[in-house]
Amino acid sequence: MTFVRSVWWYFSVFLIFVLFFFAFFGGIVRVLGVGGFDQVRVALVSYLAVSVVLSVLFFNWRSSRSPSAILFLLGTLLFVLSSLISDHLYAVSKFWLANLSYFLFALLFVFVFFSSQSPQFRITLAQVVICAVFVFSLVYLSLYVALLVAGGMQSFRGAIIGSGFANINFLGQVATWCIPLLSAAASYEYRYRRQLIRILSFSLMSGLWFIVLSVSIRGTILSIALSSVFLFLVFGGRSRNHVYPALLSFVLAFLLWVAVTQFVIDSKDLISNEFVVDPTGRVMLWREAWGMSFVNFPWGMGGESWILHAPVDGNFISNLSHGHPHNTYFLFAAEYGWVSLLGLALVFLAFALRIRYFKMTVKLSSKADSAKVMLTLGFIYSCVSGLLHAGVSGNLLMPSSAIVGVTCLSSLWALLEAESSGFIVSNNQVRGSNVLVPICMVLMLSTWAILWSRGVYDYWESMKLDGGRYSEGGVTYYPRFWLHGYAADLPASYQSVH
Repeated sequence: MTFVRSVWWYFSVFLIFVLFFFAFFGGIVRVLGVGGFDQVRVALVSYLAVSVVLSVLFFNWRSSRSPSAILFLLGTLLFVLSSLISDHLYAVSKFWLANLSYFLFALLFVFVFFSSQSPQFRITLAQVVICAVFVFSLVYLSLYVALLVAGGMQSFRGAIIGSGFANINFLGQVATWCIPLLSAAASYEYRYRRQLIRILSFSLMSGLWFIVLSVSIRGTILSIALSSVFLFLVFGGRSRNHVYPALLSFVLAFLLWVAVTQFVIDSKDLISNEFVVDPTGRVMLWREAWGMSFVNFPWGMGGESWILHAPVDGNFISNLSHGHPHNTYFLFAAEYGWVSLLGLALVFLAFALRIRYFKMTVKLSSKADSAKVMLTLGFIYSCVSGLLHAGVSGNLLMPSSAIVGVTCLSSLWALLEAESSGFIVSNNQVRGSNVLVPICMVLMLSTWAILWSRGVYDYWESMKLDGGRYSEGGVTYYPRFWLHGYAADLPASYQSVH
């Protein structure tokens, strides 16, 4: 069994680094034989499908039945049930399975990933995640600076896209998860007097902040600011070592941004020198999604209905029905109904219960600055930032940020202990089912993974067909999971015939 655990350990470390490589550089390095952005989606599909199935093999079937675990399971099942009912009653897409299963697998993945491992294993894996963020942030910013220098400082936006991101906002979505973890790294290394790593972490945060300011990615700034307030309110002074590095690096990046915009010649062609706060466009999207959520209350209008539906609000411009409404939660309400949001609320409540228990144990513990406490605070900071950002973006939909986000949520769930020991099933009760239950679960999830992967592949083939047709008609189409969109009078190949 020790050998198996060792293999699982090395596989987990390898998986994290490979996936973070795709999250940062999948858009420019062709590895899987498909286009850059599509390649990241393939990596995400493989990540969720394979990891969920494998983690069942190591799941502790005799673990405590805590209220948070029950809430998490009920919330997941409620979300899935709402999605199934919505798609059964109001299906508008032939490939709804590809979307439903994506979120189902993501939630299952959070629940089982690392959670059955030993406490030290969980702590070490969390350190590996932060290490991956550190390494790939360093490589990304180095490449970004090299592209700027090689291009004669011609375009900040071009350097961002050229260094791995197909869209400027995708960088901000990834940075929302990473900046708090880099702040945790700076705090952690300060405790152990490793000044070089601390300085590098601070520099990487400042670099990411500078790019975020340069291209006016307001969602990242707002979500991390609100998450900082949350951390202060919940944990008080214990959070200062995590929040202060992030805030100080932002101040440094802001001063540098002001200096560049004021004193660099022709800087307005290179960099955004003001924040244009004009939420009108997004408010229109949110109002439309809000109206959709009540059309078939409480089940929503079905998967992909945002792209294919006829406008509900008379002031809504139908050409904006592409991708998502820049609010993940409104999208769920519009397509899967308010019941699905109730399921997500139970999942968030499960996390809240464990965070509350974590806070209580920290107060009673004499090791309030231990490695586990510092890591857990860092992942709480990251996850709250990411989930807040989902309220103004699609960072749980886009593959790069989803890869980083799901890993952070998984690590946080693994670090947070159950709030009560509950009761443990005796050996006599589980002896007969100790092998049978995992085998049945593996078979069931493997079948689901195969069906899901096939559905995603068919969806991709449909995307390629639509892409050619839209290109011939001169119609622009936009991303959802694959590149799909509403194309005026051109019917979509993935539209349901029912």
